[in-house]
Amino acid sequence: MYEMLFFTEEVSEAVVRLEEQLIKVNNQLSGKNKLKLVPVINMNTLKDLDFQDAQDKYQLALDYQAMHLFGAKRAQKFLIKSQKLMLLGYKYSELNVAELVEAAGGEWEEFLLEQTDPLIGQQVLRNQRLAGQFVRKINGNWPLLIVDNEQMVELQTLLESNDVLDLGVTLQSEII
Repeated sequence: MYEMLFFTEEVSEAVVRLEEQLIKVNNQLSGKNKLKLVPVINMNTLKDLDFQDAQDKYQLALDYQAMHLFGAKRAQKFLIKSQKLMLLGYKYSELNVAELVEAAGGEWEEFLLEQTDPLIGQQVLRNQRLAGQFVRKINGNWPLLIVDNEQMVELQTLLESNDVLDLGVTLQSEII
């Protein structure tokens, strides 16, 4: 099994392109693979945002985590589609989340139950702590892709052939 963790602080066209390329790479790998996209929420990401935008960014992270009830691929589809709409000028609070959930293959009623589960918030906080641990090691270079040590050579070749490393990602090998 291959494991990759992708951390990013911002919503931008470059980040969405990176996420799409990473999903493509993940789909090219044989066997069961794990790609985890982690939107990072910290003081750096929130300092230039007004209250509503900061709240929207946090809600997107919660909703993305809740979408994992339907599987990682559907959650990733939800995240990317949400980000693309935000890049078109929509505030997250204005987006019709129900349509996004269903377009990604989720069930609205189940999503609502999952969305209010306190474990979702705890998982988002765990992801933020994990991001914080890694970012301290690399002095804050974003976006950051963590690849398991044992798979670095294989994955680096595949990442290079899919132009992922040309998109400005910091690649770090760690024990995951």
